[in-house]
Amino acid sequence: MNCCTANGSQGLYYVWDSIVDDQDDLARINLLLNRRSPSVDVVSWLPYQGKVELRNKRTQRLTARIPNWVDKSTVKISLSDNGQMIRPVWIGNYLWLGKVAAGRTVQVSFPVVKTVETYLADSYEFRGTKYLGRYKYTITFRGNTVVHMNPLPKDGYATYARRQYRSDTAPQVTASEYVAAQRIDW
Repeated sequence: MNCCTANGSQGLYYVWDSIVDDQDDLARINLLLNRRSPSVDVVSWLPYQGKVELRNKRTQRLTARIPNWVDKSTVKISLSDNGQMIRPVWIGNYLWLGKVAAGRTVQVSFPVVKTVETYLADSYEFRGTKYLGRYKYTITFRGNTVVHMNPLPKDGYATYARRQYRSDTAPQVTASEYVAAQRIDW
């Protein structure tokens, strides 16, 4: 992104908008992130807990994409009003939930995996005429979320100061039931 174009904000909007994809009577959940939409609300506890609620408002069928790091055999699905367990049906990485009546809430749960990975990155730094080479970073993830980096980068430290994401308890905030009246089509 250049300094004065809006491509970055457009990209963020498209990601947010694509969390829920409505097609006729089917709502496809593409990312397990919090999102209110006309057809279904997604309430996520990630990365703190592997718990997501899909609150159906009006769609007839639901499907949800489960991240690659989730072991499919550990996924549990239930209807939150009566606790009835639902047997998972998979289409690739999508969990097919089939027909879900309006007003029902489906709860999907799974363990959050913690991994530690090592990456090399060019520094693009010079001391005089000497190129400083590559840096080795050890990165700790909870699911897809970076929760720690060692060493912490000199620039952008605040981006990786994420002690709060290491907790097993998701913070709770009260939010309005606002749903955008229309989609932006750039």
